[in-house]
Amino acid sequence: EEISKDLAAVKVVLYGDPDHHQEPNPDQIQLLYKAVFDEDIIPLLIKHLAKYEFEAKKDVALIFNNVLRRQVGQHLTTVDYLAKRGEVLRELVTGYGHAEVVLNG
Repeated sequence: EEISKDLAAVKVVLYGDPDHHQEPNPDQIQLLYKAVFDEDIIPLLIKHLAKYEFEAKKDVALIFNNVLRRQVGQHLTTVDYLAKRGEVLRELVTGYGHAEVVLNG
């Protein structure tokens, strides 16, 4: 599935690729963060989570975790982003009740 390949590529940008001795590139990471927020990628990932293959779901969880912890100075930018988009948090809570979405369910 194409989304699985794309998510794996995003994971390489954020975490690097130890198999190819590739470290994360801070400039690429900043461009990725900008795209995630400018294009409202987080709501799309969460909304369609049930459709993804298991490995893609794991990649979404890693990506979300990384983006959630993003900090600019003392400012947690993703927390502010999510606070303005209550639908994302509602979707996360609602999705947790569906076995096909829960990673360990």
